[in-house]
Amino acid sequence: MTTTLINSKIPKLRFSGFLDMWNEKKFGEVFSFRTTNSFSRENLNYKNGIVKNIHYGDIHTKFKTHFDITKEIVPFINKNIILDKISQDGYCKEGDLIIADASEDYADIGKCIEITNLNNEKVLAGLHTLQARPKLGVFYTGFNGQLMKTKKVHLQIMTIAQGTKVLSISTGRLSNIFLNFPSIIEQKKIASFLESIDSWTENLKEQKESFESYKKSMMQKIFSQEIRFKNKNIEFSDWKDAVLQDVVSRFATGLNPRNNFVLGKGKNYYVTIKNISNGKLDFNSSEMIDDSALQKINDRSDLKVGDIILASIGNIGDSYLIETKPEKWNINESVFSIRPLKEKVISKFLFYIITNNNTRNYFTSSILGALLKV
Repeated sequence: MTTTLINSKIPKLRFSGFLDMWNEKKFGEVFSFRTTNSFSRENLNYKNGIVKNIHYGDIHTKFKTHFDITKEIVPFINKNIILDKISQDGYCKEGDLIIADASEDYADIGKCIEITNLNNEKVLAGLHTLQARPKLGVFYTGFNGQLMKTKKVHLQIMTIAQGTKVLSISTGRLSNIFLNFPSIIEQKKIASFLESIDSWTENLKEQKESFESYKKSMMQKIFSQEIRFKNKNIEFSDWKDAVLQDVVSRFATGLNPRNNFVLGKGKNYYVTIKNISNGKLDFNSSEMIDDSALQKINDRSDLKVGDIILASIGNIGDSYLIETKPEKWNINESVFSIRPLKEKVISKFLFYIITNNNTRNYFTSSILGALLKV
């Protein structure tokens, strides 16, 4: 790759041998739209049919950017639905973009897939989608899916989105956003390069899932004592039964904002059960609080390294082990903070006990007084 700094129509980073300026066109100049259907989930099934249907919900949640029908699970349209009025030109073609035209947040508005392989199957674009077909000879199939994910394009889509609770985009507004793109030869080079990164990422994801599955399996065997570790010089004693409260020095919860402080201002995170998942904290959807509110919660629940926070409602048992000093966040009243007794149990060990499936299942059918093996 070479680096070039000329103007906005020549990218800073590009493959060697390409010198031409990129084209700049309005979306409507290089794409035309097809009519999509409005079939709900009730009109679809996963067992049998002739025509498959792309639902906007699947674009948001599971379909890959490059849509290969041999690698995706796509529902059929129920056989009792009459499709006679749909022209052959209305069926999806390879190279089409299928764009979700509705979303509850800006992050997913305009999310789309590019159809790269239909395997000679008949497919329609369905509810809350826009079907955009590129003009012949303008784009390389596999390029536009990546182009639509770029920050420059997404920011334009965010700008044209309308609505309060649900955001939406229209064909008219989408037609006026600008696209920058190179020759087909350079498009192919870019698409192939990015596809190789996607494949590499997918392989890493599969490896990660495989290791996580192995870890869960081993945790079950370890905490059920199906397997035990051995040491040549030490004979490990039998496990003991203890009530959770016997191995912790403190249970505490955060503070309800009602009559205590105001949400939505400040630079500190207010962690609730929705921010705890799979042993991690996600601050992206967290409410914010100011320094005085944080101090009020700190006075009630002074979180420290080694504490475990635990959801007490909803997904009971979702937990997080605090391993770095929590200076800019604290919890609400629906989250427990648990401080292990160091002379009784190691924090990380107790965290693994809490997060193993046996304990999680117990939480869902009982109260926070589970007998835990330590």
